[in-house]
Amino acid sequence: MRICWGNIENAKLSKCGDFVIKRHRYVEKESCVRCGESYLSHKYKLTDTCCTSCGSMGRVMPESVKISISKKLSILRNGKGNPMYGKKFSVSHKRKIARSCKGKNVGPKNGMYGMSGPLSPLWLGGISCEPYCYEWSFKEFKDLIKERDGYRCLNPYCLSNYKRLCIHHIDYNKKNCGQDNLITLCVSCNGRANKDREWHKAWYKAIIYRKYGGK
Repeated sequence: MRICWGNIENAKLSKCGDFVIKRHRYVEKESCVRCGESYLSHKYKLTDTCCTSCGSMGRVMPESVKISISKKLSILRNGKGNPMYGKKFSVSHKRKIARSCKGKNVGPKNGMYGMSGPLSPLWLGGISCEPYCYEWSFKEFKDLIKERDGYRCLNPYCLSNYKRLCIHHIDYNKKNCGQDNLITLCVSCNGRANKDREWHKAWYKAIIYRKYGGK
């Protein structure tokens, strides 16, 4: 724990020089490996950092944990779990919000102002304008993929926020319409697949291989 009056006001000093707080013994460490501040560490459970914030700094949370947390929060915020459930803004309050937002993030005030096309940090060479394969124009072809996948999103970590389904190209190549390159996803999972593309590519490729053996 950090050394401050709030943490050590009830501390007692033992004969051997340890700080005793609620029957636990702490020793003073010279510096935290993250922030460099001196701190108290449990005598029998020594740590290199002064607090949980410094301890978690630099750690990368696994994607599966992120999705699990997001799913739990989504459940808590849906229906009666949402603090705005059953409430509606009055017309006057809506106008007040509109007036307070007017002029914000518009024009040069917007951080993405002027960053369109090749200037955008998300630019991928204009692949969104490329044509799809010939089979893609037939609804029956898409229905065939959905029927193969049981008319459900195949992402095991799907948040189930949307029921509408779509077909996702695993390798992001619109012209590759091989059935082993297509997977049924809900619109939410399909949208999230635009981030961390290499990870999602390997993830959905593995799902199709385990389910259909690469056929």
